[in-house]
Amino acid sequence: YDRVNSNSTKSILSDLGKKSCKDSNAAYHLTPFLIKVLGIGESSLTIAISKSIVDLDNLAQQIDAEIDVENSTMPIGLNYNNFENLELKIVECFSHLSNAENLEKLISDTLECVNRSFKYNTSERHLIYNFRNTEFCGCTTYYLFPLVKYLFTHSKFQTKNERLFFLVANYIQLLDDYIDVFEDQKLGIITPVVVRFEEIGKCNQEKITSFQLLTNEVFSTLQKFFNEIQIEAKNNNKNLSNNVFLDWRQFHSDFQSINFPAKANQKEFKKYQIEILKKTPQIICYTG
Repeated sequence: YDRVNSNSTKSILSDLGKKSCKDSNAAYHLTPFLIKVLGIGESSLTIAISKSIVDLDNLAQQIDAEIDVENSTMPIGLNYNNFENLELKIVECFSHLSNAENLEKLISDTLECVNRSFKYNTSERHLIYNFRNTEFCGCTTYYLFPLVKYLFTHSKFQTKNERLFFLVANYIQLLDDYIDVFEDQKLGIITPVVVRFEEIGKCNQEKITSFQLLTNEVFSTLQKFFNEIQIEAKNNNKNLSNNVFLDWRQFHSDFQSINFPAKANQKEFKKYQIEILKKTPQIICYTG
């Protein structure tokens, strides 16, 4: 839905000046959500961190669109050196934080995490989360981790469990992968959702469709992640209001209330996915 249609003959960075993300995308709401959990008041610093997160995520989505193109010739083992001027563009994302402490280390840590994100978005894409539990290898948005970690250092609470970031990131990715499952399958993008969808298809002997079984498993896994997210949030802030998760809980209720298509065809399934998207809160929506 927010894929960027890139011309493969152009430089990967040729359109980086054009914002492809919408204000409804999760990156815009990550910092406001986390400062509530961490008990941090909004300040010029938190606003600057949020702007850098958004800029970095905009940049990542541009590059991800290029990696995801069909029949891509991108090599395995990508890093920021594979792309012209990418290191400079990443540094520019930190322009809002010019007065931040240890800015050079923050940037160098981010560059290292960018390289790990390439791995989580390509060769290890199918391994980042699973349907059995809430354990994970990392997340596709690992490039945001140093900025989030920096935000955590400004919390008044001694308990600073950064696992919360990975749980939220993987919840968002799981939901996004579910919405994109047909497109990802077509493009040969091997996400955990695609892998599970194909596994179900091979062994499903029941009248119920493979997509319906996948949907049930996705919802169950989202619920597991959400339960764990609430636990981790409470570990950080014992006095956290339950209202912080009000929209999120409503989404789970809405998800379950949407009627599954009576006709088993991809056109109807995609309409069903769009109905889910309409109910998705901004904090967990990549595809607004």
